[in-house]
Amino acid sequence: MSELVIQVDDPSIDPSQLADLTDELRRSLLDLDVDDVRFAASPAPPGTRGTEALELAVVVVQFVAESGLIASVVQTVSGWLARSRVHQVEITLGEDKLVLSNASADEQQRLVEHFIKATGEGTAAEA
Repeated sequence: MSELVIQVDDPSIDPSQLADLTDELRRSLLDLDVDDVRFAASPAPPGTRGTEALELAVVVVQFVAESGLIASVVQTVSGWLARSRVHQVEITLGEDKLVLSNASADEQQRLVEHFIKATGEGTAAEA
């Protein structure tokens, strides 16, 4: 099972709005043929009762390795970023990392294709 970690970042957006936008992205990713899309969990802050806290600006996408889904996930994230008012998204798969921000559409497409090739999945699928 492989995991893509997607971190949404924009300090200019209120944390609750950022959580809502990230949930919108999570729901879009659930439309793909992935095994699971969930908010990331981290240790709960000291002094709280829970053992874990959800990181509402970080989602984890689980899928079967070699399923060809990396391109679909990255294209979905890229399209969501273009439609949202979020400043930056970071996508991590193992040691490979892709940061999408206010680059031109052509530049973002080149970055996406490079990331997909680096992960061993070949060329990007058409959006």
